Amino acid sequence: MNIDQLRNEIDQINEQITELLVKRMKVVAEIAEYKHEKGLPVCNPAREQSVLNQVQSLAGEYAPYAKTLFTTLMQMAKQHEYSAFCRKESQMETACFNIRKVACQGVAGAYSHQAAMKLYPHAEILFYPDWESVFIAVREGEADMGVLPAENSSAGSVVEISELLVKYGFYIKEACSLGIGHSLLVKPGLEMSRITKVLSHPQALNQCKDYIAKNLPHAEVIAVSNTAEAARMVSQDGEKTAAIASEVCAGLYGLESLAENIAPQNNRTRFFAVSPQSGILPGADKVSILFTLPHVEGSLYTALVPFACAGLNLTKLESRPYRGRDFEYKFFLDFLGSLSDPSVMAVIEMCRQELPEMKVLGNYTEHRF
Repeated sequence: MNIDQLRNEIDQINEQITELLVKRMKVVAEIAEYKHEKGLPVCNPAREQSVLNQVQSLAGEYAPYAKTLFTTLMQMAKQHEYSAFCRKESQMETACFNIRKVACQGVAGAYSHQAAMKLYPHAEILFYPDWESVFIAVREGEADMGVLPAENSSAGSVVEISELLVKYGFYIKEACSLGIGHSLLVKPGLEMSRITKVLSHPQALNQCKDYIAKNLPHAEVIAVSNTAEAARMVSQDGEKTAAIASEVCAGLYGLESLAENIAPQNNRTRFFAVSPQSGILPGADKVSILFTLPHVEGSLYTALVPFACAGLNLTKLESRPYRGRDFEYKFFLDFLGSLSDPSVMAVIEMCRQELPEMKVLGNYTEHRF
């Protein structure tokens, strides 16, 4: 047989498979209705394992392929069943917040401060010394919302923020990405050649390391709590010291900019607005979740199949060590969608029921400034 004849045979097989898939999913819908009426759980691990054992036995040398295929089919079937349940029962609480006071870390001019002003231009901005203090302030009612950095386009995620979200049981209510334009700031009259120290936040120093290595190779690099604090310190006692901070800080603290945009191009930082309230704001179209996986082969693939079935676009997936557990990991995942959509809630409910741990971190709108 030539290649065209073989492809024709594949096409015929594909038609048969498609017909059987449609027939199978219709039966799945009937099973979903029956389970819903009887109050039975969607997941039946014993039945799934029995099916996998049977098909692998029938497939012979193709057993691994059969296992992958039928694992996928069963994940598709369960996602379909959960969808049927959620269409009948899912109701998501919406909320409307009156934001009068917003907490952020640092001092005036910090990028968190700028993000907070962009998100909540009419709110009073309160400053706290560290990220955890922001969470505590919101929890205690000193502020209505906290704005914190979550991820930088060049330096990666701010791991502590996700950890604090989980620790305090907060939710992401809104988000934004802010263009970051680092400048080298000094007291007026200080020349580049006389600089002996460079102060900034560790991430800013990392983002500007190439510039520092080329232009200030002999300067001592010192990490401080944030970029605006670095500018404030230079304004007070930085005779031969420079700060890496924004142009906004130059105006606030009476400093001179020796160089602008010294970090890589397209440098942006995401910020989260967080609150302990669980309701979602109208128009929310992005979801962040945390989950863990069982220690079995293919568990990540299996967990992601329902997202593909629901047509959800994953925008971020990363793993991090699970503190206190040896070589175990938790996964942080962002995708486009709304918890008011039954198909999204079906995937969320499936994750809740079938993964060792799953938490929705927020359903929100992400702005770009």
